[in-house]
Amino acid sequence: MTSIGRWFGEEKFTYVIVFDSHARPHVLPLYIPDKLLTREIAYQLTSEGVTRTLRNKKKQVWPPFPLRYGVYALHDYKHAEKEAKKINTLNLATLPNRRFDPNKVAYNALE
Repeated sequence: MTSIGRWFGEEKFTYVIVFDSHARPHVLPLYIPDKLLTREIAYQLTSEGVTRTLRNKKKQVWPPFPLRYGVYALHDYKHAEKEAKKINTLNLATLPNRRFDPNKVAYNALE
């Protein structure tokens, strides 16, 4: 997780921000199952992130697939899009977001 984003644990909930994603992160339970984490990351990668920008320009996406979190994996961009749709059906609350990339990981991928 630390290679593509950050995990923020609050007193009663958790949220995840993928580097340079414009997507509003979902308010997640304090303890997140691997499947839910995978879907949140897929949502942020495919909605308004660097991965979508690179894919639209027909360049190699960042981060490279497959992405594995615990026992679940995102095999490719199409699989990530399918998982992202599933998290939207849960109607979770979202938080305001601003771009976050302190180590310029996503920025370097765009370069």
